[in-house]
Amino acid sequence: MRRSLGCAALMSLAAGAAEAQQDFPVYVCSRDAITTCERGRGCAESDPTGIFVRFDFNENTYQRCEASDCDSYPMVVSSSGEFLNLELPGRATFARVGPIGEFMEVISLGMVAVVAYGTCRPES
Repeated sequence: MRRSLGCAALMSLAAGAAEAQQDFPVYVCSRDAITTCERGRGCAESDPTGIFVRFDFNENTYQRCEASDCDSYPMVVSSSGEFLNLELPGRATFARVGPIGEFMEVISLGMVAVVAYGTCRPES
């Protein structure tokens, strides 16, 4: 059985991060499946290894990382039912985290759509 990340707890972290003067955990999401779709070519599976995502409520940032290099973006956090939504304004990218840590990221690169699935956990 997987341990719940507690969406309500995550939402209270997100809401309180700007107001409270305390540290909140950074979450790391690893990918275990990626599908890339392109008009006229359909969809294909891609290698999910080597890329991970970090989100930080203290800095209000979303980072997409490869090896030791990360690109950092400001994020907007909201909720929908039991799910936590992380949006990157102006980037055509969003992610969703479920109550037991399941993760989905949708990225638009030009006219290509990339959908990644994985799991999130507090960074140790």
